[in-house]
Amino acid sequence: MNKQLYLICGLMLVLFSFSFNVFAQQEKGDVQMQASLSLTSSSSSGTTTSSYSASYSVSKFFTKNAELGISYILGGGSGSSYNFVSPFFNLNLLSKNGRFVFYTGAQYLLSSQKFGEMKTLSGGVGVKAGIRSYVSKNIFYFVGPNLTFLPEGSTQFDLTAGIGVLFKKTKDADL
Repeated sequence: MNKQLYLICGLMLVLFSFSFNVFAQQEKGDVQMQASLSLTSSSSSGTTTSSYSASYSVSKFFTKNAELGISYILGGGSGSSYNFVSPFFNLNLLSKNGRFVFYTGAQYLLSSQKFGEMKTLSGGVGVKAGIRSYVSKNIFYFVGPNLTFLPEGSTQFDLTAGIGVLFKKTKDADL
């Protein structure tokens, strides 16, 4: 698992290095869509399992720095599969030169999991953080960790990396 983590981080650093001349352009009313892959480590009752997931997110900026969105996450591993729906809120801070956006936020996970023949439905709260790097006016790469606290003392840690598109608010209509 550590080799995969290093590979993901290394790939994201290479991608971030291509963004040296681009400035983040998010504004109030903009909408962004993201697709990502995650390496997940879940811990419950002293047992730790690893898995992979893919997610799709849509969010809207209510100010230049505050966004509200929802993610759909599909994953599995070690004889299990899961689906999450996750509303989230992020606060964003643009770097002084506008090339990077640092974000932190909160999320709620509504989880549907299947272990063999057993299905469960549960929810949990979590925190997230990360960095976006724009490679064009509207396209960015991102990487960041998420930590979620699930019922019965379970925790889940995700390292997420992906690509996103920022759709600019038009001057004639609100999105």
